[in-house]
Amino acid sequence: MPFVLVSSTDFSCEHRRVLLGMVRSFGKLSTHTGMVCGVKDVESRHLAATDAFARLVGLTRGGEVAGRLDGDMPCAGTAEFAEHYRREDLRLLHGSDLDARVSVLNVHRYASGTAAFVFEKSLLKHRPTCEVPGTVYCAYPADVSHFLRFFPASLGPCATGCPMRCTPAAPSLHGVALSEYEHLVCFLLANGWSFAETAEFMNRAQPGRTRRSADTIHKCKNRICERLGRNSDSRGFRRLLADAGLAGAAPRPLFELLLGSRTLPDCTKRQR
Repeated sequence: MPFVLVSSTDFSCEHRRVLLGMVRSFGKLSTHTGMVCGVKDVESRHLAATDAFARLVGLTRGGEVAGRLDGDMPCAGTAEFAEHYRREDLRLLHGSDLDARVSVLNVHRYASGTAAFVFEKSLLKHRPTCEVPGTVYCAYPADVSHFLRFFPASLGPCATGCPMRCTPAAPSLHGVALSEYEHLVCFLLANGWSFAETAEFMNRAQPGRTRRSADTIHKCKNRICERLGRNSDSRGFRRLLADAGLAGAAPRPLFELLLGSRTLPDCTKRQR
């Protein structure tokens, strides 16, 4: 039997019992640890959280989080990107994999200052009734210096706090499959990088046998446009990428690079 989404207004006594158990668990975690975690309903409204999350968004206790949307938080950085967080929640809630986990890198000014956190999100499943009452999230801090090393504040919205999710496999663009290399190029272009800035980033992060130039990136864009059967107008291409959600869909190697996990590997066998 497939799972169905259940609004918090339709919670049964059993759903509320499960939620109460989570509230108690978060209370214990708040007493003994500094873990950042919580649970939201299917409308992205927070139901419960630890004290550590509450402090992150400008509150004092986990109980103060309940009933708030991200846009209702005192933390201006969190409120500013509330719509991005809601879209990530919806992508998870309406996906086909009930056991899916989403990793999202958030870099913005929290209540305590500018910081980077990786939020791991998954579905809250109530298996006895085959229902999904919401999502569960946990977060851990990342070294913001790794992020700022590659994304100075002048380069694109992803450098100024726009949430960035880890994309395990290269996506398709209107039915056209992208290679890992093309995915990285499209991600940077969608975030407002110029062809020259994109080429320079690729030369630093993924060196090839010869240095890439703005023309190298321009030709990559043209090849994608040809497969799409569209004209190669640069401004229109960027809009197409942004509308497809590629501005927030970071390739896994880049995502891990920004966390300082490992060096971005050479994902192509020949110079592009």
